[in-house]
Amino acid sequence: MASVRFALVLILVVIFAALVLPLHGVATRFGWAWRDRLPQLFHRSLCRVLRVTTRVQGEMAPAPALLVANHVSWVDISLLGALTPLCFVAKDDVAGWPVFGALARAQQSVFVNRSKRMGARRVNDEIASRLIHGRRVVLFPEGTTGDGNRMMKFFTSHFEAPRVAFSQKDQDFAIRIQPVSIAYHRRHGLVMDRNSRSAIAWYGDTALLPHLWSLLKEGPVMAIVTFGPEFAVDGTYDRKLIARQMAETIRDFNYQALYGRTISHRCII
Repeated sequence: MASVRFALVLILVVIFAALVLPLHGVATRFGWAWRDRLPQLFHRSLCRVLRVTTRVQGEMAPAPALLVANHVSWVDISLLGALTPLCFVAKDDVAGWPVFGALARAQQSVFVNRSKRMGARRVNDEIASRLIHGRRVVLFPEGTTGDGNRMMKFFTSHFEAPRVAFSQKDQDFAIRIQPVSIAYHRRHGLVMDRNSRSAIAWYGDTALLPHLWSLLKEGPVMAIVTFGPEFAVDGTYDRKLIARQMAETIRDFNYQALYGRTISHRCII
């Protein structure tokens, strides 16, 4: 059955590239509002083929919002993208991927080149533009994927983007920042341990196609996505403090999802 599902993934990608992406281009040219639903449809279809289901806890902040999430796998994109139209902050090499690069551009993703010293300013300007235009932007501040068992250090430079948006907007408006926890919890209905969660994760030097084949072969996966307490920011916040609060809150939600208990009782101010 894994080979059948692999064929379905290929068919889905071909249909999206041949039909949906051109349709999205036409819809964008004429300003049709439903164009943002087309990438969402792809993500929902891909999750169905992969047999990845999501249990959502909490509510997503209304737009405009900066959604701050931990990063475990390329599947995270489809888990979140299936819920509602979103923009993502992604590595610039994603832009060159066949089909998926075009999908990222269709979602108005912001591409990051960490090798350029002045890249953070450009990226923050682009994130700010998405926020000003009323979008939700997903930021993975770890900068890369982890093994699903622990979180890595958060980079704080792109937490500056809401402040950039405030400096560019004439009238007052609200921007919310919200922590989002992604925890891969069950496979075949059974709670996963550290080793099995690492097998779900896509990190290190693992190639995409072998990881995709493993997902298709090993069976259905259930992830818990937790949307934490949102809070509105103005132009005077401390980005390093907020980054630390986001990391602590996401770590707590991850621990709760994976082990059924919290490791602290922190509040976001």
